[in-house]
This record gives sequence, C-alpha cells and structure tokens, in this order.
Amino acid sequence: MKQAVAAGIFKPSPNETKNDVATRVAKRIVASEAAARNAKTERLRKARIDRDQSLARASDLSEG
Repeated sequence: MKQAVAAGIFKPSPNETKNDVATRVAKRIVASEAAARNAKTERLRKARIDRDQSLARASDLSEG
C-alpha cells in the first residue's frame, strides 16, 4: 500500500499531464488572440490619429 501512495504522489497521472497540456495550449491561444487584438487596436488607433490630422489639415487649408 505504501508503494502505491508513494508512486501516486511523485509520478504525475496521465490525466494531470493531459490537463497540463490543455492548459498550456489554452494559454497560448489566449495569448496569441490578445496579441492580435492589441495589434489591431494599435493599427486602428494610428489610422484614427492619421485621419484626424488629415482632417485638421484640410480644415486649415479651407479656412486659410
């Protein structure tokens, strides 16, 4: 009985290993989605700033 308990404590079960793999893959997917979302946000922010600057220049030219 002691051997079964000792083996169960020090050796990970197959289910734990599968869970660890699933967790690692899920975290990788979430991280890649977050990186893509942040890249899109930065791209849209830059486009908005460029648009606002061009509109400001156009309004300055029409007033001048």
